[in-house]
Amino acid sequence: MTVISRFNRAARCPLPLSVALAAALGFGAPRASQAACPDNQIVLTGVTVVTNKATLDTTGYNAHGSYDLKQGQLSSNVSFNDPGWTGSSVATDDEYWVVGPPAGTPLDFAAEYRVSGSWNVYPGVPQGNFTSEGSIAAGTDSAGFAFPAGGCCHGTISQPLSISLHRLAEEHFHIRLRLASQNYRGRVDEAGVLTFTGLPPGAAVVSCQGYVSDPAVVAVEPRTGTSSALGLADIHPNPTSSALALTIRLAASGPARLEVFDLLGRSLVSRDFRFAVVR
Repeated sequence: MTVISRFNRAARCPLPLSVALAAALGFGAPRASQAACPDNQIVLTGVTVVTNKATLDTTGYNAHGSYDLKQGQLSSNVSFNDPGWTGSSVATDDEYWVVGPPAGTPLDFAAEYRVSGSWNVYPGVPQGNFTSEGSIAAGTDSAGFAFPAGGCCHGTISQPLSISLHRLAEEHFHIRLRLASQNYRGRVDEAGVLTFTGLPPGAAVVSCQGYVSDPAVVAVEPRTGTSSALGLADIHPNPTSSALALTIRLAASGPARLEVFDLLGRSLVSRDFRFAVVR
């Protein structure tokens, strides 16, 4: 089915536009509360935070940890000048599922977690006085690393981690991410980014806490329990400050709402529209 919608409305500032389709296709399950999402944890020296927030940024004594699950990003940093240990551990859990293909479609794809950063041990400090760890897990499958690196006195961290996933479309699964840093005298900086590869065209991964692997391909309302894929094409002109034309392809018949925002997140257009089924 192809949905074609055209409108003319004076925008309040130059664009490009961010276009979101709040799909009412099938009117899925009611939106779950934030409390329904899994808990995440940051443990710093002297600080422990456990929450189900999708983003968290916490600083403790010579340690820092943060995560943004909507972007699939984690960070762990420690820096200590005086003798004594300091540590940072970031552990997250989120519920994911694939939208786009019909529910129950078998899918083979991969979750990739790339950890990068650097470490520095101050001269005169024995080696082994720092650690760097990272891991990704789904069910019983996992991949990870843990080391102090050899040599003195600094180095870089580059660890691509990947696990294969064999799931059905709309089947929910959990992915757990972790970063940890610890040192005696020196500094360790780590950042990890989650991505998904090998998905078929028109498919994307979404999560309870707002992750969308490809916003250009799919727009969903997170935490609904059911989701509707869409395709956007023929968006022109882009950027624009007045008229905009686009083609939207939906997976099934049903009412939909088109919302257009500027780069500051201000709503420019919010309207229901009719569509024509193209056979």
